[in-house]
Amino acid sequence: MERERSDTPNELNMQKRYSGLLFDWGRALLPDATEPPQTLAEALRLQRGFLNGSVAASTREDPFFPEIARAAQWVLAQAKPNGRAFINADYDVDGVTSSCILSRVCEGLKMRPEVFVPSRFSNFYGVNLERIRASHAAEPLDLIICVDCGAASLRELSDFSTETGTPVLVLDHHTPDDAQGRVYDVNPHRVPSLSPSHYCAGLMSHLLFEALSDSTPHLKEFARESLILAGLAVIGDVVSVRGVASRLAAANCVKRAGQPDGSVGLKAILESRCKANPWLGTEDFGYRVCPLINVAGRIDTAQRAIDLFTCRDSRQALDLVKELEELNRKRQALQSAVEAEARTRYQEGSKILVAYDRSWHHGVVGPAAGRLSEELNIPVILGGYAAELGSYAFSGRSRGGVNLYETLKQAVAGEKVNFGGHGAAVGMRIPEGEVDAVTQRLRERASFIAPEPSRLVREYAARLRPSSIKLERWKEVHSLEPYGPDNEPPTFMVRDADLELRRSSYRPHDAYGRAQGRDERNHLHYFPVIVHDSPQLSSISSISGHLLGRLFLKDGRQGVSVCFALEDVVPANQRDRVGVKRTPPEVGEALGGV
Repeated sequence: MERERSDTPNELNMQKRYSGLLFDWGRALLPDATEPPQTLAEALRLQRGFLNGSVAASTREDPFFPEIARAAQWVLAQAKPNGRAFINADYDVDGVTSSCILSRVCEGLKMRPEVFVPSRFSNFYGVNLERIRASHAAEPLDLIICVDCGAASLRELSDFSTETGTPVLVLDHHTPDDAQGRVYDVNPHRVPSLSPSHYCAGLMSHLLFEALSDSTPHLKEFARESLILAGLAVIGDVVSVRGVASRLAAANCVKRAGQPDGSVGLKAILESRCKANPWLGTEDFGYRVCPLINVAGRIDTAQRAIDLFTCRDSRQALDLVKELEELNRKRQALQSAVEAEARTRYQEGSKILVAYDRSWHHGVVGPAAGRLSEELNIPVILGGYAAELGSYAFSGRSRGGVNLYETLKQAVAGEKVNFGGHGAAVGMRIPEGEVDAVTQRLRERASFIAPEPSRLVREYAARLRPSSIKLERWKEVHSLEPYGPDNEPPTFMVRDADLELRRSSYRPHDAYGRAQGRDERNHLHYFPVIVHDSPQLSSISSISGHLLGRLFLKDGRQGVSVCFALEDVVPANQRDRVGVKRTPPEVGEALGGV
């Protein structure tokens, strides 16, 4: 039966605003529908526009695939048996996975690949023409592939190609410069109908693999592993999962990464960090797997990560993971120190935080900037001194709807700054003698150029009864995997709960405890609550109010259980300002716990 439409504001068409301890929150609304949703999972899909959308069967259905297929034909024309291919990649998850996929592509074409991933400590990010020239001088190159880099070096690459006659392919998703010349440049920014946020280099490398596999039988055996690595790149590079190929690749990675035909190296990481958890989700890969891969390039050399993914011996792979775990512990300590000091440099009301310090390890300023940008809801750019380069290396992360690449492009116009990136993240290098003046001008200009970021508005997807925080409800939420930009994990509200917490003795910003609340029949229910990495929330000992958070699966000694992962609280003395009415009965019943 069709619901009666009315212009009278109600719970489904009126947004309610209220304040929590950490953020401003807004009510997520269900779009109008002919019939109310029958399950929580159905309602969540409806909110995200996934309910009636058919899922593509193959990454070949992606709108970028025809362009990639043309590039594949070009590669086939350049490939020479026993010829030399030089692959210049980046040192993060996207670059590591891309180089592994393209190395197998070259081997399938019977070429000899040389993979070069720059050192953060001696080469800086991007194309290394000096290394390319040295390799070409030692033995002429027949093909150069720049992946996850090259968009800002097209002119220099074109000059080299003209000079030596060596064909150059650039696979990059970063904002490109205007020059192309002799370079075969494959970039989603070049195709007006595409959304660049749907792509990363690892995904583009897999699409190239797909396009070549029909004419290169030797590649077939690597097909499943290539798609898994592409999915890992999508998750690690925080790519929108609304794209055809990005969604399929990420979903495939989440579901199949631990299967026997997957990557030996990735399975070793999962065994170490996820303890063979059968309920893996996007956040397991984003917060446990990807940081362990990234840490190789941040603290040491990304070659360690490449060695892990090219390893075919499970015991050797576990040994490599142990080495990465040790590096990650070092990274965590260095990053915490940078975050603590950078936080003291923030001035309330500032539209951007730009800070640097000679003592900061420049390999960890990127994740530190990411953490602070989430906390402060403004773009954050942090820099550490790179002694080998004689300059400061900066990494920036955006927030509040600011296109950081365009902002930086305008703010540093005319300055001695090398930079690259995209709307959400940038990297740049500033000479030591210029750093004071450039960062000061950046603060002044960026505060004028950057749009005023609104305070962080978070939405909750539905209200949950305390009794509905259980495995059945978590499985419904898990059915929306993979998560990512444009499909964030849903946040829920539990009304009128009494919460008691105590800090973790192992991690000072974590806490655990329990809450109690009553259902519509006034029955009292208890449920476990955890806090992850939040100084404000972990300091709470007891409080009453509306709880906001996510459903979190915990695998403990007593087996698998579901906890409420707390993200915010609306204290009892503020509840009168909430004004949230009861969800209409038909919707409340349909959602089974709202």
